[in-house]
Amino acid sequence: MVPGWSEQEIFNEAIVTARRAFPRLSDLRVIERPGWLQIITPSVTTGSLNEVLWSALEADRADAIIDAAIAEYRGLGLKFRWCVGPDSAPADLGERLTRRGLMGSLGRAMARSTDAPPEDPAIRITEVDATNLDVYSQVTAHGWELERAATAALHARM
Repeated sequence: MVPGWSEQEIFNEAIVTARRAFPRLSDLRVIERPGWLQIITPSVTTGSLNEVLWSALEADRADAIIDAAIAEYRGLGLKFRWCVGPDSAPADLGERLTRRGLMGSLGRAMARSTDAPPEDPAIRITEVDATNLDVYSQVTAHGWELERAATAALHARM
């Protein structure tokens, strides 16, 4: 827990705010409307930057919207993901996506105070720049089980 923060405040900071933490690449499209936030990036075919980040759909319209979104990604030949969180709707959204062949997985979020951490000689914080971008890309690809070359190419564009 972050001292002084409620669970809702942590959720908003770690999940809701993070939905918009994507790089603004030249071909990235953001589709936003009430109850919907989606990104499509045709130049990134490996699954990153192609996602329905949030969907709170009316139950009677959900199936048509789900089918249209899936068809768009597949029509572009893109791997994609669909985030289903506690503020998603309808309540059976995950099951509807599973019936269409999508696989569920668990996500994680972390939160901590932004106060400076205590000094610890065992910890070294290094800013990422051109001299260590390759190492950063290797670690990111390994940690998130991504393709290393695609991850490095994406980082080089940011």
